[in-house]
Amino acid sequence: MTSKIILLIVLFIWGIPSSFIRSRFRKIVYQTNHWTINIKPLFIKAEEILEFDISKIMFEGSKEELTQTKVTQPAIFIHSMAILKILGESFKPDLVAGHSLGEFSALVASGVINYEDGLKLVSIRAKACLLYTSDAADERSSV
Repeated sequence: MTSKIILLIVLFIWGIPSSFIRSRFRKIVYQTNHWTINIKPLFIKAEEILEFDISKIMFEGSKEELTQTKVTQPAIFIHSMAILKILGESFKPDLVAGHSLGEFSALVASGVINYEDGLKLVSIRAKACLLYTSDAADERSSV
């Protein structure tokens, strides 16, 4: 039981640098059979909700594109949801927790909200961070 809790907390609290999203996440996704069944639908829904091609930015975008708050926050959320999908429905933690942006992932993992609503909230959060940063030119300061 403890290992489940620790693993899930680590997944959601862990700070994910943009280089990880671009390189290692791509390897995780494409080296498994989860892309078509589990992960691709997350990206299709994300592109409908966000109204931009986040998968292209996550897998092929420049560091500058990926570190824009409106991209980074949804990308981290989608990454967490993809890992949850890879773990599968048999992975049922007794406890979930998240810090800051990770709280949204924890809410979805615990079934309090669904993926779509979580992503909508994360997108609203990212836009709000942009509005209230002291230096809007450096969007990374709001993550």
